[in-house]
Amino acid sequence: MRKILYITLSFAFLLQACTTNKKKTIDNDSGFIISTPKKEGFDKQLFDKVIGKVEKGDYGALTSIIVISDNKLITERYFNGWKKDSVHSIQSISKSITSLLIGKAIELGEISSVDERIVDILPELRTEKMGSRKDSLSIEHYLTMSAGFEWSEKYPPMDNRSSLYPIYHQKQDYIQYFFNQPLIHKAGKMFEYNSGLSMTLGAILQRKTSMELEEFAERYLFKPLDIKYVWHNSVIWKHDKNGLAHCGGGLYLRPIDMAKLGSLVYNNGAWNGKQIISKKWIEKSTSPIIDASTSKKYRNYGYQWWLYDPLFDLDTILYADGLAGQNIFIIKEFNTIILTTGDLAKNATASIALMYDLLATNKKCKKQIMQFYDKVNSKNYTINQFKSEELVSIAQNLVFYNENEKAIEFLNKYSDSFDNDWYYEFYLGKAYFQNKEFEHALIHLNKSLESNSGNVWYLEPYYHNTKEMIAIINKDK
Repeated sequence: MRKILYITLSFAFLLQACTTNKKKTIDNDSGFIISTPKKEGFDKQLFDKVIGKVEKGDYGALTSIIVISDNKLITERYFNGWKKDSVHSIQSISKSITSLLIGKAIELGEISSVDERIVDILPELRTEKMGSRKDSLSIEHYLTMSAGFEWSEKYPPMDNRSSLYPIYHQKQDYIQYFFNQPLIHKAGKMFEYNSGLSMTLGAILQRKTSMELEEFAERYLFKPLDIKYVWHNSVIWKHDKNGLAHCGGGLYLRPIDMAKLGSLVYNNGAWNGKQIISKKWIEKSTSPIIDASTSKKYRNYGYQWWLYDPLFDLDTILYADGLAGQNIFIIKEFNTIILTTGDLAKNATASIALMYDLLATNKKCKKQIMQFYDKVNSKNYTINQFKSEELVSIAQNLVFYNENEKAIEFLNKYSDSFDNDWYYEFYLGKAYFQNKEFEHALIHLNKSLESNSGNVWYLEPYYHNTKEMIAIINKDK
């Protein structure tokens, strides 16, 4: 009897141990299931290679990278003194979060629709000199940055050529200031990036919900996601009578909490099986509504969200974009979310380059890139049917994948199609170097040095890499 009891208890213990082993590992802080790049279909060696480049500073002063694949946390890394609990300025990602709050207000019936007129919500904005055209401006025009105001954010806010400059130097009602700008385009027809529109959306939320913006955000978005937040009421506006939280770029979050927001949108407004924001709003707000290519090449814009028409016949990439490298990239085609924070004031596009490099380590994406390479070489297409950026990226990825023979053949075949001699010479030189054809490598690496002095910040890592390869060749002579 004792023997039977012992065997039974032993079996139960083993069964419990097996059940425990089968349980998924959960990150207690964020709630994400923890996995690894390899388990989720990424090439570990290539993935680690990209992370190594980040550590060297090849993408600039990044402070964090988080990668979510199929709703699993596969990478969470911090750099340059930043830690998991460091609260980061997310800059204009605040705009995309404001869009979520507008959607929630509509879902709750606080706002009837995006067609509500601005002057009906904020009638105090009307002035005698206003003109009838501003009567028709709606929430949708503000969400899509297509109100038609004369406006420029091509310069930093503290530069007097920027339309934001006066609010940093005058104690005035800045919501009124935004609305007083002249209209130069018909509403809904022309995209013009305008932080003033996003900040006005904050005033609209506060008026329509009869709640402080922070309270509304806490109750309906941040608390359900267990997000700690800080709205930044800048001292620059401390005397403004509105006392509004800055919806254009004033939110501070931990990167892992930014990842939760990315996951929320990726999952059509749901978090842990609960619908936080309506699926209908997510689908509408993240669809391409207006052409934004006048502001950024290959871009469309939704309701405070950017949509990127990417390379290699990939599906559209959705992303929230903040100044100096704050990004949430949502790549549904490969079930991936890539988040970056940093101080990339000198090279804000480095985060997009990093996004592409990380995607290129995904085995499905790699297959598609190689299929695109075959397409470019096909007799059914001419080389001018492809973007110049695609040709550079094909060369870059062939070298990255160590497909040196193909890279050399490709670069020599299409040498006249490259807009930038430096890129061409660098990647051809590196392909020869990796293929141990050092004589050819030296010729092209030296040519790349001639066209890149190292003075252009974003080329510095490549400049140093070129010098390293040349030093190795010369040492082996």
